[in-house]
Amino acid sequence: MNRSHKFALMLCLLLSQSVHAGWRDYYDSDYDSDYDSDDDDRDCRPDRRVCFNVYCNFKTKGEGPGKECQAAARFNHWVSSRGYEIYDESSGRGNPLFEVKCGAELIYTGVGRRFTNYHGTRIQGSSGPYPGIHLPENSLESGQRRVNSYLDLPEGRVEGSCVVYTGTFLSL
Repeated sequence: MNRSHKFALMLCLLLSQSVHAGWRDYYDSDYDSDYDSDDDDRDCRPDRRVCFNVYCNFKTKGEGPGKECQAAARFNHWVSSRGYEIYDESSGRGNPLFEVKCGAELIYTGVGRRFTNYHGTRIQGSSGPYPGIHLPENSLESGQRRVNSYLDLPEGRVEGSCVVYTGTFLSL
């Protein structure tokens, strides 16, 4: 066997080893370990729409009786096949039903707008920025959770918390 044949054979062996190692690394990578072992069809399931319910309580801090407000929203929102939040903006039939009440005064009731991005989710009245509630990022995932939140009103921001859950609609 001459020198060029030996070189070609060695090159062929090296390439086959590197290709085999590359595939092994691909299948054993961290990407694959992010999933449960019983989740065989992880990449084949599409995103899905989930019904979200949000109920919030807010109270101003400081001396005196303070201002107490409640807000509620319900809407359908897309989540990933694993139930994780997807960034988007509501439109048309996807806009939330939204209601805000402070004390005995109904501040807003009707259809609102929802914006979900890396800042979190903002739900507000359809005609402007007030009233509006802000939920932190990853609040819109399948399941139930309590999150810190705030309510934006023309006179300022009121802090509180919200319960966010998926499932049957609340009656507003």
